[in-house]
Amino acid sequence: MTIEFNCHNCGKPLQTPEDKAGKTGKCPDCGEPVTVPGTTFASPPVNPFEIEAEPSPFASPPHNANELCPMCGASISPQAVHCPECGEQLSSPHPESSEPTQFSSGHRISVSDVISVAWARYEQQRGVTIAAVMISFLISGAGGAISSAVKETDPALGGLVNMASTLFNLWIGLGLSRLLLNVARGETAELRLLMSGGTYYGRALLSTIVLLLVMLVVFGVVALIVGLLAAVVGPVSLLVVPVLIVLALRIGLMFCWYQYLLVDVDPPGISCLSLSREIMGGNYLSVALIAVCSVLIASVGLLLFLVGFIFTAPLAALMMAVTYDHLTGGHKPFAERY
Repeated sequence: MTIEFNCHNCGKPLQTPEDKAGKTGKCPDCGEPVTVPGTTFASPPVNPFEIEAEPSPFASPPHNANELCPMCGASISPQAVHCPECGEQLSSPHPESSEPTQFSSGHRISVSDVISVAWARYEQQRGVTIAAVMISFLISGAGGAISSAVKETDPALGGLVNMASTLFNLWIGLGLSRLLLNVARGETAELRLLMSGGTYYGRALLSTIVLLLVMLVVFGVVALIVGLLAAVVGPVSLLVVPVLIVLALRIGLMFCWYQYLLVDVDPPGISCLSLSREIMGGNYLSVALIAVCSVLIASVGLLLFLVGFIFTAPLAALMMAVTYDHLTGGHKPFAERY
């Protein structure tokens, strides 16, 4: 017999076997602890995530050859991770692990899978995806235009306006990451999520400052080494630009997922930075290719008299959210291990 109920925090419909009555687990949508209604325990309920043999009461049953895709009804291969028709997440490419923050170092993502899933998700929720990305761009552009106008009359005040705009854009960026992640996972996405970054804002700001300081230190060390080489062997200025470009790309790819990690698993402090480096694994080349593809897709829209950009930029942004989802193996496996 199945128990059906709703999450008290987000209202998501949930169902679980009767033997899970009284146990507590995290809602797969919002992560809020939820107790399955029914018979309660005399002692405090045991968190099923802390018992290796006891899976989450909300965990999806394993797929087999006789099952259909829950999203579109297409036939599903037993080895499928995503539905080939609609891109629905079917299972985790990572095996379950007793180590909460460890990822499989041998896991590799597929560039073609990311692109195909991103397109399928974009088709499913094109309207909200376009609206969210365009609103974010308009807010960012308006802030830049206002600060530039103010700088012409009062440079100091213009600098303050620019700083305020940057801080506000970080808040919107967190909400946009959360919205795009919902779209990437086939979950309902609403524009109100754009304003949901407040919970993570302090840690996002601190992580951003730390990341900027790390980049300054790294670039400073490189500049120092180049200066010493120039003093010993002569001018080596031709080496500076390519080295700095490679370092910037490496650091950018290594830590670019920290905002997604904040809105996804809500880690403490600035641990989102170390987790971002960890989930990359050996996928630097694949992620770099996906990033290049997303830039090219957005650029195509710019060439079409800017009108196409309204449609291509949101798809490019969604590709990065899908990439994060593939790197972590999907929401439930990563959140439960974390």
